[in-house]
Amino acid sequence: MTLPELYEALERHDWFHGQSDDHGVWTAGHSDWTRLSRAALDMGPRADRLLSDYTCYVLSGAAFDKPQLPKPKLEDYV
Repeated sequence: MTLPELYEALERHDWFHGQSDDHGVWTAGHSDWTRLSRAALDMGPRADRLLSDYTCYVLSGAAFDKPQLPKPKLEDYV
């Protein structure tokens, strides 16, 4: 996986699969997260930082009673 592919996968990931009542949705989301986190770890520090920063972005904002963080830009990690 390349950094652009990781970025696209993070954009497509179901970040709230853990909230689903459907076990199939939860399982698919959990498997996807495992795949993404392993890929980022294998790719090195830039990918790991992208994963962390993107996660912080998604889990920010009014719904989380936190200031909305800016969406990471791919070019900052390449």
